[in-house]
Amino acid sequence: MKRKIIKLGDSYAISLPKGWIEHYDLKKTDEIDLEEINSGTLTINCLKKETENLTEIIQIDRNEPMEHIYAKIYRSYINGFKTIILTGHLDKNQYEVITHVQKRLIGFEVMEQSKKRIIFKDFIHIEDIDLDKFTGSIFNHLIGMATELADDIKEDKDIGDKIKEMDTAVDRTTNLVFRCLNLALKDSQYMKKTKKDTHELMILSRIIKNLEKIGNMLVGISYYMNTTPTKNMKEYGYIVFKRDNHINTYTIKFLNDWISYIKPIRDALFKKKTETAIEIYTNRRTKKTMSIIFKVQNELQNKENKDIDHAHIDKLISHFEPVISLSYDIAKDVIVL
Repeated sequence: MKRKIIKLGDSYAISLPKGWIEHYDLKKTDEIDLEEINSGTLTINCLKKETENLTEIIQIDRNEPMEHIYAKIYRSYINGFKTIILTGHLDKNQYEVITHVQKRLIGFEVMEQSKKRIIFKDFIHIEDIDLDKFTGSIFNHLIGMATELADDIKEDKDIGDKIKEMDTAVDRTTNLVFRCLNLALKDSQYMKKTKKDTHELMILSRIIKNLEKIGNMLVGISYYMNTTPTKNMKEYGYIVFKRDNHINTYTIKFLNDWISYIKPIRDALFKKKTETAIEIYTNRRTKKTMSIIFKVQNELQNKENKDIDHAHIDKLISHFEPVISLSYDIAKDVIVL
């Protein structure tokens, strides 16, 4: 919307929309926050907290799938609600949402539970969250997953759902960081506490999303290296392949080389080493991780090699390649931070 500039003595002023004033219940002498975020852009933020936005009431329909209920709770969590109340006649399957919330949403605890409602309350002081610290922990969780997976393959252990369970920590942390990022983009006061501008927050959001996807790919690799199916594997349609020493060696090498690749990207991000990030990105196609993929692809194309399960290699490559491309994208984002 357009506004005309008014001259008041030695200063200049603009009128604020009546609807915006009424929405935040602003009165004369109330303070607002002005921030110039880039050339030509000035943001106006209300400093009053919308108390009505601290609590969200979610009506649950009879027989509504648990996944739908969780999605509604997740939306409220990301949008910063402190208390979430589920109301309706909840059945046994719908009550499973409590376990999902406790596994995936840091800080949310059940305060009340009955047949007609569940109350979740947030005990995290989001204003005290250090974004860099939690982002670093996501990198470290992923490195731990890859290390554990490589070790289990080397020792010929059955992996089961171990990597999937480790990935839960990644999901929990990414959800918390996304919540913080969303708040920072809405609240200029909190944005100042993060010591990041809008541009940095948007790029960090993209990095977090790519890290989350890498976690999913590592889980997939673990399932394709399993010797016995798990419930989760069946649910997501993963196939069990027979263990092969040749494929084991390739997978272990790929994981270890990826670890040696992602660590300097992590360090470049937090130590502001732009030149390091540029070097990592521009030399990406000469890295060991790519040579492993090329070597595995050559095995796949060599149809005369009857000792190799080509379907197994194909499934692994479908997960190796995204891990590398997502890591490249993170390195590219570090360059522009």
